[in-house]
Formats: sequence, structure tokens, C-alpha cells
Amino acid sequence: TSLKRIIAVGSIGILNNTDDKLIMDAPGYPVKFLAVAKEHLLAYGHLKNADLNWTFVCPPDIINADSTGVYHTTANYPPVPNNWKINAGDLAMFILDELIKNEYIKERVGISN
Repeated sequence: TSLKRIIAVGSIGILNNTDDKLIMDAPGYPVKFLAVAKEHLLAYGHLKNADLNWTFVCPPDIINADSTGVYHTTANYPPVPNNWKINAGDLAMFILDELIKNEYIKERVGISN
């Protein structure tokens, strides 16, 4: 069998800030996260060109906390509202749900509590 579905986790920096600019390219993006965001952007480029049903989840700060079941998601942009954090339990819950629901095929996903 060959791999057909993948869910990757990157950083919020590779989501769109505007239609033509990424968050990582916006003024004020923390320099300390730029190298990681650039690596995530490369991974995203590989996924875009792959013959897979992929989803690239792009969380902000991941907080070591259980699932609340309450979070917001948006394709390709940060969600509204965006509190710039996500509980690790909610991130895991979203990933498991996405494996079943397939709502964000071939899209980046912004997520926040």
C-alpha cells in the first residue's frame, strides 16, 4: 500500500496574512521564529506538489493543556477569533477529527482556542 493521506503540523507563520503576504513576511514577525517558519514553508511546498490528500495544520503557541473541545479553524488564514494559542489537547483532537472528516484537504489550517 502507498501513503494517500498526511496531516502535518507547522507554524502559524506560513498562513496568509493577506492574499499576497504570509504572516512570516509581515512586519513585527518574531525573528526568533523565522528560521523555523522558512523550514515549514519548504515542507508546505513539498506537500503542495505531492500526490497526497494533505492537510497542514499551522498552530500558534501550543499550550500544554487538555482538550476543551472549543477551538476555531480557518483554511489558509488565522482563525477569527485568534487568541494566538491552542491547547495541545485541542490540537490533537482537531488532527484526529480531520482524519475522519477530511474538511481541509490540500489546505493549510489556522487554529486557535
